[in-house]
Amino acid sequence: MGSITSKSIEISGSTIEYYVSGNGDAVLLLHGAATSSMENWKATIDSLTRTRKVIAINFPGAGESKWTAETIEITDLGLIVQHILQTEKIAQYDVVGFSTGAMLALHLGASQEAGIKKLIAIAPWLKDGGRSQLFFETWGTIYKTDPGLFHRYNALNFLSGRTLGLLSREALESSIQSNITSNIHKDMAKIIKMNETLNLNDIITNVKARTLIIGFSDDRITLVKNAREIANFIPAATYIEIEAGHAGPWEATEQMNQVVLKFLYE
Repeated sequence: MGSITSKSIEISGSTIEYYVSGNGDAVLLLHGAATSSMENWKATIDSLTRTRKVIAINFPGAGESKWTAETIEITDLGLIVQHILQTEKIAQYDVVGFSTGAMLALHLGASQEAGIKKLIAIAPWLKDGGRSQLFFETWGTIYKTDPGLFHRYNALNFLSGRTLGLLSREALESSIQSNITSNIHKDMAKIIKMNETLNLNDIITNVKARTLIIGFSDDRITLVKNAREIANFIPAATYIEIEAGHAGPWEATEQMNQVVLKFLYE
């Protein structure tokens, strides 16, 4: 992997950390909630920096990024993206997002962001009755009250049944303890709270960029049927399904990266 430079910008008293690596056409990587750029995208960065300029943003709740306001909205995340693109003097770019990052990528695309050439949304969701809101309410409550239980919940629900069946109790506990010590950040609760009411249903059809939607077949967090429906709503979208749970970027890293790279380079 090429060298990675850590940078930061100040926005209304808040600090946003991001990483820049490589040279060439720009690719913007947007991570999911309860993770960070390096945790979410390390293998992808390793591959892309050989031929592309990669920008990976840590949103509030990840790394050194801090958000001073009590709440954060998807439009705030969009402004963060725009500030960083302007700072890096990037006019056109591809964007790849996972989970919450996928929703931000779709938000940018639906806003008809002229700079987007290709858009990849991995495990996005639709607001489907009360289910998505109930999940994020419950997830956020567990996060704020018992971090250990939060990561146990994630291990049991984000991994596919196939992967869970292959892991020993000791391996699961080791992963849980690692996450407890490295992945607790008070601002993360603000992102989870944002997700409770995040609703792009009415603007999905506005996405005009060439788009790839990736769904995970055993996803119990952002249901795979949502990914399929989103692909049907976007005129220029292709859909690919990968056998994994919501933790697909970790469960099926190589397969997911192959799909991402093929789409970006074709």
